[in-house]
Amino acid sequence: MAPHALETRYTVPMLRSVVLAVLLAVSPAALGDEERKAFRVVLDGSFAEFVMACEIVDDGTRRRLRYREYLPQTDRFAAEVLSCTVTVLDFRGRISAELYADGKPVARVRQNAVRPVVSVRSDGPWGAARGRRSAIPVSPESLPPPERSSRRQ
Repeated sequence: MAPHALETRYTVPMLRSVVLAVLLAVSPAALGDEERKAFRVVLDGSFAEFVMACEIVDDGTRRRLRYREYLPQTDRFAAEVLSCTVTVLDFRGRISAELYADGKPVARVRQNAVRPVVSVRSDGPWGAARGRRSAIPVSPESLPPPERSSRRQ
């Protein structure tokens, strides 16, 4: 065997392994995973229907997600940053929302009101992480009639 043939026989597989290792180390998937977080939104409260609208930022792209579901509910998202607003559709209800990023608490909020609304968000383009609560304004005309007592006086 010629001396250069022996070198080629061991150098080519080693070189191929080094190139593959470098490509895997700098691939876009590997780079994106460093900034990406595993978010979990935990919703609890009185059994009620709700609408959740989330803004998800991942790889510089903003997406909006909206759906209807019933409490209690837990949702998971993989993204760089996340912001969600939950509106209870029933007339009166109690709701709590907790946002976790990689298993660590980020924001927490509770609300007990007529038509409650809660928002949780991570640090992102909208500002610092926080939980916020509010309620949808209700006009007197939309209120249900008062309950009448069954006892006679």
